[in-house]
Amino acid sequence: MRYFAGKALLALGAAIFLALPLGAGAQGPCGADDPGKTVRVTSLEALRAALHTACPGTRVLIRPGHYAGRIIVGPLTAGTAERPIVVTAEQGLGSVTIDGAGATITWKFSGASFVHLKGLQITGGGYHGIFLDQGANNILVENNRVFDNHRTRPLNSHAEIKGSRGGRAPWNVVLRGNEIFHATHPPGSNFQGIDCNFCRGFQVLGNHIHDIKQPTAFEHSYYDRGSCIQFKSASEDILIAGNRIERCNIGVVLGGEGLASPENISGVVRDNTIDQSAEIGLAVINARGFRIEGNRVTGPGISILLAKDRNYPEVRSSGWIEDNLLSSPVQGAETHDAHLRGNRVLPAR
Repeated sequence: MRYFAGKALLALGAAIFLALPLGAGAQGPCGADDPGKTVRVTSLEALRAALHTACPGTRVLIRPGHYAGRIIVGPLTAGTAERPIVVTAEQGLGSVTIDGAGATITWKFSGASFVHLKGLQITGGGYHGIFLDQGANNILVENNRVFDNHRTRPLNSHAEIKGSRGGRAPWNVVLRGNEIFHATHPPGSNFQGIDCNFCRGFQVLGNHIHDIKQPTAFEHSYYDRGSCIQFKSASEDILIAGNRIERCNIGVVLGGEGLASPENISGVVRDNTIDQSAEIGLAVINARGFRIEGNRVTGPGISILLAKDRNYPEVRSSGWIEDNLLSSPVQGAETHDAHLRGNRVLPAR
C-alpha cells in the first residue's frame, strides 16, 4: 500500500509542477506571441547568448563537446508553465560536459524561472555544480550527472547542488533522475550532495546519489559532514522520494543545525533506498510535521536518529515514522514527539 501511495504522490507532484503560475521574471526581447525556437550552440559564448535571449518555448540544444567556464542564468531567462525554456544535450547524457574550470559555481540559476536543464555532465566547479538563489523558481533539473565540483579545498562549504536564500529563496524546484556523486574524496568538514537553506516546495525524485563520504574534520555542524541530502534553515514542503542513496557518511538529513528554527517544516521522506551510510542513514533535527514512510535503510550506521539541534536544544521534533524497513531500531524518539508505527528491523546477518 505504501508503494502505491508513494507513486501517487510523485504523479501529483508532477501535475502540480506543470500547473504552476507564471514566473515573475521579465522575458527580455520576447513578444507576447513569440512561438519560441530551437537554437543549436557549439561554444560557451553561444550558450550564454542563447540563454539570455531565450523566449518561452525556446529549446537550446548543445552540440557534443567540453565547455569550460561558468553559466549564470538570470531573471531574463523566464519561460512559462506551458512553454518552459529547455536546455539539453542534443545527443544525450555523456555527450556534453559543462566544466566550471574552478569557478565558485559551475551553473547558477539566479532568479530564472520555468527552465528545464537536461542531459548534461556538470563538473569542475570550486564549491557547487548547480546553485539556485534570488527566487529561482519552477526549475526542472533532470537526468544530469553532477559530480566533483569541489576544486576549492578543503571542503568547508560545498554541495554539488545547492539552494540558498540570497535575496529571495528558491521555490518549486524538481531534481529528478540525476546522478550526483564524488569520484574523489578531498578532505573537509562541510560537504553534501544536495544542500538547501530556506528552500520551499523542492521535490527530489528518483535520483542516484552516492559516495559523498569520508569527512576528515568536525568544524561546523555534525550533520554537514558528508550528507547525501540535507534540507535545513526553515526549508518547507520538501518531498524526497524514490531515490537510491548509497555510501554516504549520512544518507538524508531532515533539518539540521542551520540558520532558523524549525529547521524543516512538513518534510516527507518516502520510498527511498538508503544503503551503506557510514554513520547515520536518516537523521531528523529540529523538524516539525515530518513524515518518514516506506523507506529501506540498511548499513553499518544508525538507521534513523532523532537528535537535538545544538542551536535550539529545547526544541522537540514532531512527526511520523512508519512502515520503514531498517537494519537497526530508531534511536532518540523518546526525547521528541515522534509517532512510530509499523517499522521492521531486519535480523542481523
